[in-house]
Amino acid sequence: MLRKFYSTVAFVVTFVTVINAATWTGSGTDTDAYQITSVAQLKELSDSVNSGITYAQKFFQLTVNIELTENWTAIGTQTNPFMGTFDGGGKTIAGLTINLPTQNNVGLFGYTLSATIKNLGIISGLITGNDNVGAVVGFADMSVITNCYNKATVVGCKDGTGGLVGAAFYPSIDTSYNQGAVSGVNQVGGILGKGVITLTDIDGNVYETKQIGNQVWMLSNLKTTKLNDGTAIANASTSANWSAVTGESVAYTIQSTRPGQIYYAFGAVATNKLCPKGWHVPTEAEWIVLKTHLEGVVGNANIAKSMASTTGWPASTTVDAVGNNQATNNSSGLNMSPEGYRKPAAGGFSTSGQYAAFWSSTPSSSTNARMAFLYYGYSVMTIQSNGKTSGYSVRCVKN
Repeated sequence: MLRKFYSTVAFVVTFVTVINAATWTGSGTDTDAYQITSVAQLKELSDSVNSGITYAQKFFQLTVNIELTENWTAIGTQTNPFMGTFDGGGKTIAGLTINLPTQNNVGLFGYTLSATIKNLGIISGLITGNDNVGAVVGFADMSVITNCYNKATVVGCKDGTGGLVGAAFYPSIDTSYNQGAVSGVNQVGGILGKGVITLTDIDGNVYETKQIGNQVWMLSNLKTTKLNDGTAIANASTSANWSAVTGESVAYTIQSTRPGQIYYAFGAVATNKLCPKGWHVPTEAEWIVLKTHLEGVVGNANIAKSMASTTGWPASTTVDAVGNNQATNNSSGLNMSPEGYRKPAAGGFSTSGQYAAFWSSTPSSSTNARMAFLYYGYSVMTIQSNGKTSGYSVRCVKN
């Protein structure tokens, strides 16, 4: 009985001590955020979150540039995540040093859940951890990272190393960049090491995205019927309407045998407003960058297979072709399926399952533009010029 009473008292004393330790001013609301004005107060945030106070729906504002001179203890763990909003206010943190090569979830913030980190720069330091290592956040769980950057060195000893975020589950990362050196073993990226980032277009369609090399790509075909400024794209699905499409027509077409699939005329691409804001239709050069990166990862003979979906293609006996041993396709995650395309003028569809065809934004003449395609019998991605009045799928790449 005495032992039980003693444990209860010890818990209460510890809890009160943590709460009273915080010396921030402000009430923690969105209009009166807790003000962090020193290294000591930033450490108070780390101590209190790691002791179990998540600060869900609470707001913090950094008001000064911070110079750290000691090893940093990350804010938040998987057991005790940070769940509030941290606004860096355009300030910077220098000297962020963490040397924990066997610890997971390492960064300024170790683990965030439904949190927002914004307007913050990490300008120097060396961050070393095991799994999920990033300068701003080690693991971002359904969190928002916006207008942040990193110039510190990040080193991961296992899986998930990123300049800003080591690993993430359905985060939103935008208007952010990394200039720091990043090295790791598996799933290494300049902004994000591993995870799923979603993108929503103006119609409300949601797309998963992935960093591949130094690019971030949508992992499914664009489905919008509006430009990103809200302008409607003309539906030219009837044979008569498609036959009337010109090289300048801002138009799309659908086909009943491919529900949900949209094919765009080049005029829609040429508006530079087809993809969601902050994204664009890749140029020919950007398709080549993707191809070159994948060649370095899987070898020249497997580029197309690494991009293609694992089902839907006709069988091929050609070794390393997309249609050969399809279960080994899609190592890149791009999951490009054989949706075919719509032919110009006469308006017929090619939906035999042989092609996955995509526009680039690069015109090659007044009537033609460059496009990329996969073919079930080839082991390579092919880039060539075709008529602007053709209808092809679109993938978007991050600005």
